[in-house]
Amino acid sequence: MRKQDIFISMMAGRRRLLLGAFSAMVLVLSVLIAYVFVSSLKPASHTAIHLPIRAIMPGTYQLIRVDQAPVAVFRPTPEMLAGLRANTNKTIHHSAIPEDTEVFVYFLYSTYKGCPLIHALPGKRLNPHSQSVTDIWKGGFVDQCHFGEWDYAGRAISVYDKYASLPDLRQPQFRIVDDVVEIMDRDYAQSH
Repeated sequence: MRKQDIFISMMAGRRRLLLGAFSAMVLVLSVLIAYVFVSSLKPASHTAIHLPIRAIMPGTYQLIRVDQAPVAVFRPTPEMLAGLRANTNKTIHHSAIPEDTEVFVYFLYSTYKGCPLIHALPGKRLNPHSQSVTDIWKGGFVDQCHFGEWDYAGRAISVYDKYASLPDLRQPQFRIVDDVVEIMDRDYAQSH
């Protein structure tokens, strides 16, 4: 056998080996892609957050995350509820508070442009344009970007004309069962 024939025979063997290795890698990669695709078709796990009302001190709120968004669960005192009801006419939409209200649940971001809200205690106004109406501020949340204000019931406060159409804070789906607040994420809410 000539040297050239031996060389060609060796090259053919290497080609077959490389082709076999390449085919095996393509097969393994195809199986992995198929597995990832099929597993993504499985329904997401549905969760609900259970928060005992007793775990929240009256006059305070508990901050949790639902669908990656901050949510406040506020438990008012009877005095706070009375003050909130008395100020219904000072809110933009004049939303009444039901008699059996135990907690308020709402997302903590602005309904104006989505800025995060910060807590502002009673008497502590952060809005430079609303100093003349501090008598109605019983505490709540403030949009530090645009100075929109919401009371502890999540209602937009009517302070000046700039925010005449500011919506109340959005609420996640929730229910109260046996003194426990059950807050559903989007997947849970759509499946039930």
